Amino acid sequence: MYAYSDETGQDTQGQFFLVATVIAVGARRDELVEWLEITEEKCRTRRGRSRAEKRLDYLDSLLFSGQLDNSVFYSKYMDTRAYRECTITSIARALDAKSPGRDYQADIVVDGLTRTEIRLFATDLRGRGIPAARIRGARDESSVLVRVAHEMVKLVREAEMGTGGEASQRFKRALGRVVVEA
Repeated sequence: MYAYSDETGQDTQGQFFLVATVIAVGARRDELVEWLEITEEKCRTRRGRSRAEKRLDYLDSLLFSGQLDNSVFYSKYMDTRAYRECTITSIARALDAKSPGRDYQADIVVDGLTRTEIRLFATDLRGRGIPAARIRGARDESSVLVRVAHEMVKLVREAEMGTGGEASQRFKRALGRVVVEA
């Protein structure tokens, strides 16, 4: 099982913190990566469309194609600066929601983790009984699944804060089917 996670909200000084995790299972991950890369390229290169329209096209593909059904999990936190603890809790909840029996080995990728944080994450996750085979950090642009996690956390934040307009409406339609609160 593969988990790709990103967070947002540190800029609110603890008032609001959000973590999104995209889960892919087994060989399905490779198929999903291929589909996401094609979709991303197709939406990015559409001529005659504004940047906002291209983003909405991309969101439509992610949310309503069926490819990510029950694979995007998010958790929101209020009035806390325990960002690492919240991120670890969110990843554990997402993995448990996808496979409650914990009969997997997880490969976990978290946006922006340093080497020191990787060790702390590994200790904390394994201490909670999460069977983590590998934990690593990544940058937003490093893989298509990290980019999807980034886009999903951005979408959920816009919806939660009421700033997303049409994107927020898409989030509400996908809630519970593609995007699941964990």
